[in-house]
Amino acid sequence: MNLNIKYQEKGVALITVMLILALATILAVSMLSRQQLDIHRSANVFNFEQAYQYVLGSESWAKQILKRDRKDNETDSFNDDWATVLPTLPIEGGQMSGQIEDLQARFNINNLVLDGKPQRLYIERFKRLLRNLELNEDMAAVIVDWLDTNEETGFAGAEDNEYLNLSPAYRTANQPMSDVSELLLVKGVDFESYEKLRPFVCVLKSNVAINVNTASSEVI
Repeated sequence: MNLNIKYQEKGVALITVMLILALATILAVSMLSRQQLDIHRSANVFNFEQAYQYVLGSESWAKQILKRDRKDNETDSFNDDWATVLPTLPIEGGQMSGQIEDLQARFNINNLVLDGKPQRLYIERFKRLLRNLELNEDMAAVIVDWLDTNEETGFAGAEDNEYLNLSPAYRTANQPMSDVSELLLVKGVDFESYEKLRPFVCVLKSNVAINVNTASSEVI
């Protein structure tokens, strides 16, 4: 009888040891996984901060070039220093390059509506650009309705009643655009049309003219 009890005690002790070893293994693996995750997270934060500093350096370079250009002349063209592509520079872990682009070489979407009122001249110019790109010129009317401050639907346009029936529903901006990507919210502007139009348009707060010295043939 005593012999059986001793064997049972040894069996319980062996099971207890195995459980402890299993728990210790699980804890060790968990700690190692967490440590690896922390290392990757720290590396990502470091790489992001490093990339951000490179971007700030590029912006500082661009500002200096533009300040010098402003002193040298009153017009912008591809003959200016700012139009020179920054040569590829070696950096830790890769390379970087940069280029300044004249947004006045593009059509400013916000020129379509000024002080809440549609601007016929710019609307006609925008329609011409759409035709040059083989896009539906009715897009101009829809964008005007997106920008103007009234709820009156223009010919081929769209106001809140069109967008509130969508899922998810939303309203027109009734104000100038803040980013070109906002075009994707406009009725009738699919991704393919957006990608085709994006290289030739911009969004600037003020009413600005197109710089014919840097504009593409499509825009001109």
